Amino acid sequence: MGGIYSKLERRPIMSFQNKVVIVTGGSNGIGKEVAKSFAKEQATVVIADIDEGNGLRVVSSIQRDGDI
Repeated sequence: MGGIYSKLERRPIMSFQNKVVIVTGGSNGIGKEVAKSFAKEQATVVIADIDEGNGLRVVSSIQRDGDI
């Protein structure tokens, strides 16, 4: 079950399924990890970065690892 959980209870307080998330700077570093995390939560992720090559590699990595 995906989503952000309350610390006191293991109940979801937000689900990213059927949501679109735009990650600026998503081709490396923190942005890359944020994009991967949202993908694991079943969000549709848009990676926006000036480094198109690395952005495409992140997309391939997410698809290959099954984070979509």
